[in-house]
Amino acid sequence: MKQLSAGSFCFLLSFLAKETAITFLAIIPLIFFLYMNENKKRAVYITIATTLTAFICLMARFMVLSHYQANNISEIEFMDNALAKPGLPYGTRIATAILISGDYAKLLFIPYPLICDYSYNSIPFANFNDSGVIMSITFYFSLVFFCVIRLLNGRKDYYAFSILFFLITLSLVSNILFLIGTTMGERLLFFPSAGFCLLMALLLEKLVGEKEKTAWQIIKHPGVLWTLIPASVIYVFITINRNNNWSNNYTLYSTDIKKSPGNSRLNYFMAIELNDYSANEEKDPVKQTAIREEAKDYAKKALAIYPGYANANIIAGIVFFNLGQYDSSLLYLHKALAINPGNAVANNDIGNVFYELGKMDSAKKYQEIVQKNNQALVR
Repeated sequence: MKQLSAGSFCFLLSFLAKETAITFLAIIPLIFFLYMNENKKRAVYITIATTLTAFICLMARFMVLSHYQANNISEIEFMDNALAKPGLPYGTRIATAILISGDYAKLLFIPYPLICDYSYNSIPFANFNDSGVIMSITFYFSLVFFCVIRLLNGRKDYYAFSILFFLITLSLVSNILFLIGTTMGERLLFFPSAGFCLLMALLLEKLVGEKEKTAWQIIKHPGVLWTLIPASVIYVFITINRNNNWSNNYTLYSTDIKKSPGNSRLNYFMAIELNDYSANEEKDPVKQTAIREEAKDYAKKALAIYPGYANANIIAGIVFFNLGQYDSSLLYLHKALAINPGNAVANNDIGNVFYELGKMDSAKKYQEIVQKNNQALVR
C-alpha cells in the first residue's frame, strides 16, 4: 500500500505538470496485466488507483476552470490548427492527420527539417490517395500487425510494449481522435519518443546476442559502436546547429521560413521582427525604409497565403503607417476589423492614422472605441 500510494502520488504530480500523462491510464494497466502479471490482484489495485487518481485530477481541473468561467470548450483557431478550418471535409482532415503522423515517425529517424511553427500552409491538406498518406497508413498498420503477432506468440513481449507505448502516447496529439490546439509540433513527439528509444535499445540488444547481457558488453560490441557513434555524431551536430537557430526570434524565423516559405504565420512573424528592428535598432533612415519595405513584402505574402489572417492585416497596416503610406495602412487595418470587429489594436492604429492625417474627430472616435472595450474587459 505504501508503494501504491507513492506511485499514485507521482502520477498525480505528473498529471498536474502535463496533462498528456493521461495516456498512462492505458499504459499502466498494459504493464501490470501483460508484462508484470504474476499477481492479478496487484494489477487490479494499481489500475483502480491509477483511474481514481486521474478522476481526481480531472475533477480538480474542472473545478478550477469553472471558478474562472473557463470551462467551456473554446473553439480552435484555424491559424493554430489548420485542420480546424471551417468546412474542411472530414476525410481530408483525417488523411492530413495521418500524413502528419507519418511525418512524426520520419522525424524520429531523420530530424530534419525542424520548424518552429507548422501552421497553415506548412502542411498542405492531403487525401487518402496521396502517396505520403498511403505510406503512413502502411507504416502504422505494420506496427499494429507486428504488435498483434508478437503478443499472440508471447504476452511478455517488450518489442510490442515499446511500440504500444509509442502508439498510445502519440494518439493523444495526432489530431485523429480529436483536434488539439496545433496542427503539428515537434515538442509533442517528446513523450512518444520514449517508446521509440526503448525499441531501438531492444534492437541493439538483439544485435549483440543472447550471451552478452551486461551494459558494458552491449556498448562495446562492434555492431553497437558502429551504429551509435555515427548516429550520435550526426544528431549532436543537428542539435547544436538547431540550438543556434533559437538564439533570437529573427534568427529562428529567418532560418525556418526558408524551409517553409508557404507558412502564413512565419511570414507574419518575419514582418513583425523586421518592423520592430527598423523602429528600435536601425537609426539610418534609408536603411529603415529598406527594412520596412522587406517587412511589407512578408506581410503581403502572409496575406496572399491566407487573406483572412487578421493579425497579418494589422502588421501590414502598421508597416504601411511607418512608411507614411496612410491610405494603404487604413485599407489593411479596416480589413482586420472586418475579420475581427472588436480588435483593440486595429481600432487603436486606425485612430493613430487619422491623427497623423489631422482628422481629429475620426481619431477620437476610434480611440473611444478602444477605451470602451477596455472598460468592458475590466468589468
